Amino acid sequence: MRGQRQGSDGDAIDIFHSTDIWIDHCSLAHCKDGLIDVIHGSTAITISNCFFSQHDKVMLLGHDDSNVEDKIIKVTIAFKLFWPWF
Repeated sequence: MRGQRQGSDGDAIDIFHSTDIWIDHCSLAHCKDGLIDVIHGSTAITISNCFFSQHDKVMLLGHDDSNVEDKIIKVTIAFKLFWPWF
């Protein structure tokens, strides 16, 4: 199920149908929706050395359990810090 992205839904970073992405040394907090979404068949994604705080929906990996396209997703998450919601 490939489609056109219709604009942001409030995520800090939204990776949509992409490959070979490296997110490094980011500090993310206070977004309308999630902090990072990796969806619609995105793969070979690395998220490293990031600080996540003040949010209850940090990462979405895969759009939907029934989305066949998301079965190829491969994400590496390393050296991260999750700080409590306050």
